[in-house]
Amino acid sequence: MAAAKGKGTKGKSKAKSSTVKKSSVAKPVVRQSNGNAVLVLIILTLLAAVVILVNKNYFNGVSTIKKDTQRTVSGEPEKKYNNSGKNVPPEKAALESDAKKDNKQETAQLRDVPERDVKIYLLMFNEKTEKTVLYPVRRKIKSDEPVVNSLRELIKGPTRKEKEKNLLTAVPGNLVVRGVVIKDKTAVIDFNEAIEFNAVGNILINRIDQILYTATQFDSVESVLIQVNGKPRKFIGGDGLSLGGPLSRKHR
Repeated sequence: MAAAKGKGTKGKSKAKSSTVKKSSVAKPVVRQSNGNAVLVLIILTLLAAVVILVNKNYFNGVSTIKKDTQRTVSGEPEKKYNNSGKNVPPEKAALESDAKKDNKQETAQLRDVPERDVKIYLLMFNEKTEKTVLYPVRRKIKSDEPVVNSLRELIKGPTRKEKEKNLLTAVPGNLVVRGVVIKDKTAVIDFNEAIEFNAVGNILINRIDQILYTATQFDSVESVLIQVNGKPRKFIGGDGLSLGGPLSRKHR
């Protein structure tokens, strides 16, 4: 019995020791899993903090960039934009603005300039005599530059109704009045090279007469000197028509 008890006691003690050993082995495993869980939570918390910091810095950077793009840097001139959306230096923008103002003022001034009636001299062909004669017709022009504006109306040529009346012109439509200077009742008229276009025979003579009579209808002009592109000409046209100094109605 004692032996049995002893054995039983030993068995119990062994069982207890084994239970103790098992429990002592199992506890560290539980502690290790809890430690891992805590470590994972710490890592996740750190990652979340990093993400928050990154996002905060990113959005702060974006807002800073927006502010910087809208803010004018000290010492740097402010950029202005034209209608095309391209940046323009302030000096050029100011010049463009002044030019627009000047154009508006000139337009307003032209509207305020009174008109006056003038004559331009066209040509009428006589079928019986087969000759052309000067024929004056009425035009309305701005009175600020009567000689220039009259010559420009002459360059436009006859109207449709005037053409129906057999009125013609020897003045080419691409003729340009580059400038007129009046001194001592002589108008120095500067034309482009179109003055010599198809300028032969009676065509050139009729052309000169049309210009001369249109320009000398005013009291301030008695004679005309013709220049081509700013240069005086003694001869003009393919036939070399002699201009011979100022032209007047008396010498035609």
